[in-house]
Amino acid sequence: MKKIKSFLLIAFVMILSFNTLSFAEEFSIEYDEKTIKEDAETLFEQFAPYTEFSDFELDYVCNYGNNGQALDFVYQRAIQAIKDVNGELGKFNSEADIETTIEECDDHLNVIVVGSFEKANLKMTMDYREFNDGLYAYDFAVEKVVVTEKKSLSEALTDAARNTLIGLFTVFAVLILIAFIISLFKYVSVFEKMSERRKAKKEAKLKAKDNNAIDNTIAQIVEREENQNLTDDLELVAVIAAAIAEYEGTSTDSFVVRSINKRQNKWRKA
Repeated sequence: MKKIKSFLLIAFVMILSFNTLSFAEEFSIEYDEKTIKEDAETLFEQFAPYTEFSDFELDYVCNYGNNGQALDFVYQRAIQAIKDVNGELGKFNSEADIETTIEECDDHLNVIVVGSFEKANLKMTMDYREFNDGLYAYDFAVEKVVVTEKKSLSEALTDAARNTLIGLFTVFAVLILIAFIISLFKYVSVFEKMSERRKAKKEAKLKAKDNNAIDNTIAQIVEREENQNLTDDLELVAVIAAAIAEYEGTSTDSFVVRSINKRQNKWRKA
């Protein structure tokens, strides 16, 4: 019984393997790799100049043809695909090498062509299918490829060292700047003291000015009171002046009475 099961299992695996191989052979495509690559590269060089056209110009070419010649369906599909990258690549570098690779799919071939342009590379994937006992490009897809320059180990180490030095220089420069700013903090108190001194001087001047104004006002008031007293006591002034002149044996013109102050009698104190 075990032998029968093993035989059936082996037979099932062989049948499954045979069907798989038959399926793979059914969708295999025979082609000449050199011929396909040459054809794809030729198409790429024909389509490359259209990357510099505007959308309007590309639509015009698709609708009215190129130089009076009508475009077939495949050519139109290629030009429409170029709309995704037109104006972004610059001029085509026809002297640079074109890289072409072929990917085998179930029922078609993907031929990938990469060409060099002024600003970037263009990657064009062409879908080759069987038609009338031959393989022809049927559909197109384009993609802009930004090229990263490959550097040798010495160049990479040099760049790393340069970047490290730049980083260290930047860090030390910032630290020195911070230290310089911190060192200026001690002058802040000096400026504050100077400002306070100026403020105190200004206040002292204002106070002195106010005191002078008060003194002037008081002097004016005293002078007015004295003049008022003299005016009110003109008769008394005249009498006293005459008495002094009689006592001194002179005239009243030889002196002037400025003020009169009352004094207590010494005899009354006694």
